[in-house]
Amino acid sequence: IGDSGITSGLSGKSVSDEFRLGVDVDAISRATISSWALARGARNAARRVAEIYLTRSDFGIDASYEISALLEIEQKNWEALLAEGFIKEFSTAVDDNSVLSFSVMYMGHGRLGEMLIGARDYSNVERVLSERGAEGNLLLLGMRGSTARLQQRRLALAQGGEIYPSTEGSILFAGTGSAGTLSGSASLAVAMVMDASVDPQQPFRVVYGTGPVGNEFASRDDVQYTMPPGLAEFLFGAANPAPNTAMGLAQDDSGPRLAGLLALLVVGLTLLLVAGTHIKRKFTRG
Repeated sequence: IGDSGITSGLSGKSVSDEFRLGVDVDAISRATISSWALARGARNAARRVAEIYLTRSDFGIDASYEISALLEIEQKNWEALLAEGFIKEFSTAVDDNSVLSFSVMYMGHGRLGEMLIGARDYSNVERVLSERGAEGNLLLLGMRGSTARLQQRRLALAQGGEIYPSTEGSILFAGTGSAGTLSGSASLAVAMVMDASVDPQQPFRVVYGTGPVGNEFASRDDVQYTMPPGLAEFLFGAANPAPNTAMGLAQDDSGPRLAGLLALLVVGLTLLLVAGTHIKRKFTRG
């Protein structure tokens, strides 16, 4: 924050003065406060509050389980992830002297995405998805070798004898492999929005067409991806039961629970006020 120039924009401003978007802080433009940013901010703030104060609620139990499961995955090195099937690899020749290598992993969960490619790159992927209105499970493709020769139209998924080619907008830039688990194992990363007809819980194949025409797949290189049981349980399995879950919160949790609910309410109202102020000023100036 200190290097961003944001704090210098607040020089001489009283805490009692109204905050003016695009005026008081030079490093933040009016376009910064978008519906996507507000939604993500509300979600993340509510999640942090709930994890601290609502530890015995259904959300708190699920969040604790998610964190424990992700920590277990995060502690595995690259070789272990490969050996246990979390990551699958394959290569394709892009010409006589060049090879493009792929590392494939399912990324259809926010916490998992941040772990794999880092919070910043995953946030960028989420923003682009929001702007395009795209929905679907995400697949991470880490690449190394002749990445400049990648042709997106040659990428596809296959399941049950059907081929599902990538479409315009289904391949998103996901960083340069400089953060997260992927760091050091790829020089380029893309997120692939899986076709809705593909069931990620069943084995499927990631395909790269090698024929003369990019969107035909009679000739291809591919790899089968089968979600490991541990990852499938984390993403799709039954909620992790805990004592007192069926009966709700224990009586001695009433204080933290009330504090958590109040904090969530404050967070929500604050974000709504910021959004309302921004929208009002936008129309006033228009």
